[in-house]
Amino acid sequence: RRAKYESMKAALPAYKKMKKELGDIEAEVFVLAYTEELLTEQEAALNKTLQQTAKKQGVAGFADVANDLEKVSEQKSVIDEAKGMTLQEISKTVEEINSSI
Repeated sequence: RRAKYESMKAALPAYKKMKKELGDIEAEVFVLAYTEELLTEQEAALNKTLQQTAKKQGVAGFADVANDLEKVSEQKSVIDEAKGMTLQEISKTVEEINSSI
């Protein structure tokens, strides 16, 4: 019994430290979730203002088109990267064939 008590007594500081770290992490998660909620609300308000301004200026839908263009550009860069890798593989294969001839 005494050994078990001593063992638990020795582990107590580590337990308290870990419990405090867990509390700190939980508090940080709460702050981050609240911040995310605020930013989401701000984004919605800004998007609404942007749409109203675009409509007033006669360029309604411009933001949507810009977002679509950005997505297409991202997809194109992924495809271009894949093409580049394919070309490198083909060049490597051609070099291997040429060296074996």
